[in-house]
Amino acid sequence: SPANNPPVRVEFPPSSKMSYSGGGYNVAQQLVEDVIKGSFTQFMDDTLLKPLKMYQSTFKLLDLYSSSNVAYAHPTNGVPILGGWKAYPESAAAGLWTTPIDLAKWLIEVQNELISQEDSAQILSKNLLEAMITPQVTVHGLGPVVNGMGTQLELSHKGRTDGFTCGFVSFPYLKQGAVVMINAGNEAAFVDDVLRSIAFEYNWPSYSVKTKTTIEMDEETLERYVGRYGWGDKPNEIYDLFVFKRKNELCWRIGNAANANRLYPEAMNQFFLIDTGYDVIFKETHGIITG
Repeated sequence: SPANNPPVRVEFPPSSKMSYSGGGYNVAQQLVEDVIKGSFTQFMDDTLLKPLKMYQSTFKLLDLYSSSNVAYAHPTNGVPILGGWKAYPESAAAGLWTTPIDLAKWLIEVQNELISQEDSAQILSKNLLEAMITPQVTVHGLGPVVNGMGTQLELSHKGRTDGFTCGFVSFPYLKQGAVVMINAGNEAAFVDDVLRSIAFEYNWPSYSVKTKTTIEMDEETLERYVGRYGWGDKPNEIYDLFVFKRKNELCWRIGNAANANRLYPEAMNQFFLIDTGYDVIFKETHGIITG
């Protein structure tokens, strides 16, 4: 107290499995401050934001209140949040204030360092950069989600706080990418719609528009897929997937998210999400269904 979250604890050996952890970034932030014996926000200014000329970006909360260039957050129904926005003290996990253009400067720097033939780099060493874009556990590198290989390598990340939704996609070797930000909450579908439109115009390897055909599925069959899909014995209200039936439709939500998305049946045990185009496949082993 007065923190509204439980303590940050080590729940399993590092690199053994993946669990989304904002608390892990808090630990990394504290590690930086312990090593440099100084401020994390000043460290980020000196080592990243200023060198990349990200002049519209800051981790300093006081900068927000002296600026007239801050978008108001809209958590629900187009109503701005009281006070304009929430300021999160956990800087590394949720404290970056930036613009699409500024964040694109960082993506371009990563792109340039990746395709450079030199071992030295402005921000990251070559070895650390390679580790960052290499999947460690599941599809996550040291930070971004990593998909594809070679020239089709794709780096991405989506995120939201109360009243803001954003996401980026970068194809470093194609020298293409996009950053989308909206000052409205729970608008991941909108962000994906924009990215799919760009993907269509520029013929990206992913985010392409797909044509799908649905099939009829009775309520008894839909009921077989209802349940929680997670890794631990206890529900994780941030990362687990919860599948439930609404009328004669199958839906899912991630953790305790307010919004749920319909799963459209395409074949037995196979569904798709219309907002992202992702396939969702349920597997049955010894009478137990997993997804």
